[in-house]
Amino acid sequence: MEKAYLWLLLLAIAGGLGVSSLSMAGSIEKIILPLLILLLFFTFLPVPLSEIRNAFQNRSFVIISLTLNFIITPFLAWGIGAVFLSDAPLLWLGFLLLVLTPCTDWYIVFTGIAKGNTAASVSLLPVNLMLQLLLLPVWMLLFGRVVVGPEILDVIPSVLLVLLIPFAAAFLVRRFVGSFQESLMEWVQVLILCIVIFAMFASQGEVILGEIDQLLRLIIPLLLFFVSLYWLGKGAAAFAGLEREDRISLHMTTIARNSPLVLAVVLAVFPDQPLLALVLVVGPLIELPLLAALSFVLKRG
Repeated sequence: MEKAYLWLLLLAIAGGLGVSSLSMAGSIEKIILPLLILLLFFTFLPVPLSEIRNAFQNRSFVIISLTLNFIITPFLAWGIGAVFLSDAPLLWLGFLLLVLTPCTDWYIVFTGIAKGNTAASVSLLPVNLMLQLLLLPVWMLLFGRVVVGPEILDVIPSVLLVLLIPFAAAFLVRRFVGSFQESLMEWVQVLILCIVIFAMFASQGEVILGEIDQLLRLIIPLLLFFVSLYWLGKGAAAFAGLEREDRISLHMTTIARNSPLVLAVVLAVFPDQPLLALVLVVGPLIELPLLAALSFVLKRG
């Protein structure tokens, strides 16, 4: 799925840009919000929230991972953005939103490829999800007020609504219907996300093409962010004396980001800011090859 994801994403982008000049392209925008709600529902559906209590059996691993993801990462991201993107508020906000939410799916696959502690990674998944759901509005409020201005307050209710409705629906369905095949859910998520990306690029193609040069400014900040997290994780793992499998899992859980979740929120609450969405689309095109390369290096290391 990870191999197909990149190609499907690029195909959706190319297809959307290809029809953006057609007269019917503007009407495609109407399908974005309903599909985003559906995407978040399928994102939350396979998450085993009942397993949260099992996550803390490996305390050193969990404490280091949560500290890096939810305490150190926000300050690291803010500092990098302040140095490289302070003169481009929307680009800075997009960068922050991209890197402030740890992944809840891809990292498990890459952990398995690198022969890490997959069980520990899976047990951490519901904790990561719950914390980022709680903290995403807080990050938008704290960082958005400085980067964008006090008008960020207007979108916070929409953020909560977009997150809570599919989360509650997924929780109820899982509770009363049962578990679902995770691989099938991943493909459903990818399919819906590609349709949304196609619709976004089709309806905002001309605006997006005019912002392409801005995206080149993200390469250095993103690479610096990922490299910094790798060395921070390496140092923390060595200090705590983690086993090799746990060290691999730590790298994957702290470097992988949850761009589909934030993309869905951004498209829903910032429909008139395609640059923000474009940042979150481009992010995985850099992140996934890095994760693949890292899994290869860690497997042999």
